[in-house]
Amino acid sequence: MNARVVLLFCLLASGAAAAPLRIPGITAPIREARLSANVPGTVLQVHVEEGDVVKEGDLLVELDQGFERLEVERRKLIAESKAELEAAQHRVALLENEWEVTRRLFESTRSVSEEDRDRKELEYKLARADLKRLEALEQQEEIEYNMAQEQLNRRRIRAPWDGVVTRIFVKEGEGCDPRQPLVALVDPSRCEFVCNVPPAQARRLRVAGAVMLLVEDGDTPVERQGTVFYVSPVVDPASGLQEVKVRFDNNDGAVSPGVTAWLLLDHPEGS
Repeated sequence: MNARVVLLFCLLASGAAAAPLRIPGITAPIREARLSANVPGTVLQVHVEEGDVVKEGDLLVELDQGFERLEVERRKLIAESKAELEAAQHRVALLENEWEVTRRLFESTRSVSEEDRDRKELEYKLARADLKRLEALEQQEEIEYNMAQEQLNRRRIRAPWDGVVTRIFVKEGEGCDPRQPLVALVDPSRCEFVCNVPPAQARRLRVAGAVMLLVEDGDTPVERQGTVFYVSPVVDPASGLQEVKVRFDNNDGAVSPGVTAWLLLDHPEGS
């Protein structure tokens, strides 16, 4: 009987020794942001609600944009008006042909005077200069139209990436200042795990190395394979630990960022 007890004790001790080290830490989303406008204004419309799943580029909030919209339309009409430019192009083509004819007549038959030839050449060159001026003006008008469009876009807050709306800070009709948070957005599909590790264990970790995590989320812990992307090169003098960060995918949404997790490490050989 005593032999059986001793054997059971040995088996349990062996199993306990084989269990991996569990280093606690916290999970967090890699991408999380409070979105704001760069300009003051009044909230015209909120297009989302808390909990909505949005795609990159989706419109979240609009500020009042009456003046900016009118300016865009005005600049668009100016930029798209090609009548003066087309007339100048036609004039250049016509005067170039007249100058070529006059030049050939002067050189071949002398039926036109040198003064007439020089006058036609001057008219042609002046027309070309005016065309270049109009072409530059056309480019400037295009730039001003794009600038007006950018000013309008600044009053439309869009999702910078796929994510979930976690909080809305304003209501329709309220005023807002530049940099004031309007909407909070989080991307839970990719997360990171942050923990503090004793130096002996930190030396065993390598950037880009694969590790296993055990995430405490609900009744059943979730296992995740992650990749180490940061190991602090210094030891914190207060705690005697080194910070370690691990990234892991969460496309299935099984992990709620913010919960406790453990970094699992095998015992070093000989321990």
